[in-house]
This record gives sequence, structure tokens and C-alpha cells, in this order.
Amino acid sequence: MTRRRFYPADHSSGRRSAASAAASTALACAGSGWPQMAETTAMPRASAAKSSPHQMNQQKGKTPDAPATDEALIGDFRRALDNIAALADTLNFPGWTRTFRAARRALDDETLPATERLARALQGSQVFGGMGSWLDSPPAVAYEQGLSATYDDATEALLDIRERSQKFLRRHPQQ
Repeated sequence: MTRRRFYPADHSSGRRSAASAAASTALACAGSGWPQMAETTAMPRASAAKSSPHQMNQQKGKTPDAPATDEALIGDFRRALDNIAALADTLNFPGWTRTFRAARRALDDETLPATERLARALQGSQVFGGMGSWLDSPPAVAYEQGLSATYDDATEALLDIRERSQKFLRRHPQQ
């Protein structure tokens, strides 16, 4: 499995060179307890212009439009939410644990159509953003506890199932 690197969005029209970004990051990270962050951030990102989505999916071992059933997606979503909720609990983030478990409960409501359950789980698991997001403090605590790989795997799994569910819902709109 290829690990995603979580980079801040480029808000300027021009991109900085890798050396400039590494120098800025090294200064910002000095004494922060994140010795490998400068090294990680300085890694060149793959240019979107060089790789099509189809090529990137082939590199990950996925087909771009793999047929998925709603129940298979719900099962994968349940597993991803269970794993990330357990990690949030281990890292002692009770608010995130409740958030992930609430999204999980949305998948279990058999009175709703599968597409509605997926849509509600997507809404409840939208935890990626700016300050205070799942990408803010939890990775630092995971690093301190030696759980960075577990954090990366659980976060990657949630991002992946969210992306697959969004594609499915675009192809199968709710009634």
C-alpha cells in the first residue's frame, strides 16, 4: 500500500522549490519533536500533470472504476470507521472516538436505503480540514506513542473508502 503524505494546500499561485520548502519546514519544526517532518515534507510530490488518475490507480493496484456494491462499500466503511475509532480511543481523543462511532451508527440504520446510509456516513466522517481536524493533533500524539504507521494506515483507509463512496453515490444518486 502506498502511503499518502499529508501536505498543506498551496495557497499561493507560485510553488516554492523543494529546497525552500525544506528550509522553511526545518525552521518551523526545530525543537518540535518531529525530527523527520522536514525530511518528509521535502520529498517531491508527484506532479498531477505527469500521472493521470488511471495511472495512479494502477500504481496503487486498483482499477479506476472497479464495480462496487452498496453493501460491500458499507462493509468497508464500517471496518475503516471501527479501526479509526479504536485508534482515536487509543490516542485518548474521546471527541474523535464519538465522531467516528456516530458515523458508524449511520451505516447500521437498516430502515434507510443504502445510498442514504452511505451519504450520512460520509457527512459524519468529514474530519479532514484545517485547525482542529483529524490531521491536526492526532498525528503528533500517534508519533509520540509510536503509532504513526497505524495512524497513516487508518487515515488512508478512511480517505480511500470516502473517495470510493463518493464515486458510488455520484453514479447512483439518491431517490
